[in-house]
Amino acid sequence: MEHADKTRKGFRMPHTFVIIFTIILIAIAFTWLIPAGEYARFENAQGIKVIDPSQFNSLERTPVNPLLITQYIVNAFIKNADLIMVILFSGGAFHMLTKTGALQAVIAKLARRFSGHIGIFIPLLSLVFALICTTQAVNMFIAFAPVMVMLSLALGLDSICGGGGRLSFWAAPSDFPRER
Repeated sequence: MEHADKTRKGFRMPHTFVIIFTIILIAIAFTWLIPAGEYARFENAQGIKVIDPSQFNSLERTPVNPLLITQYIVNAFIKNADLIMVILFSGGAFHMLTKTGALQAVIAKLARRFSGHIGIFIPLLSLVFALICTTQAVNMFIAFAPVMVMLSLALGLDSICGGGGRLSFWAAPSDFPRER
């Protein structure tokens, strides 16, 4: 009797580009399968535009040509170049701060200074971020989420507390819902 010692291969995650390309292909297939249409919109009592689920209007189908995928990707990059650059430069700056140890040093210093004053420090930090976000784009401060988690861990709190500090980002008046 022959024993085959085959090592069983586990699931291996495909490359990121394969996942993204698969999602794009699925989205293109949906443009051919799902009927086109839109719901009627109206302003409710609070002055917010909402949809009326009982009024659906069919539209002419405009399925996406699969041969134009690369053109759509390039056009999307061109249209969102400013956001892409902000993300790239923010990521690069964050990487430099962590590799040099500057971020860890600042967090350690803040943790030592405010270790006995957590009840004051957390609301103060949330207020500072909320005030910053009133004048700046909130997306630019998403990179501070891991910093808040690191700071809360250094203060002896859990990571949920650091994640809760990010609520100040969305509490800023500049981030209220608005029609686009």
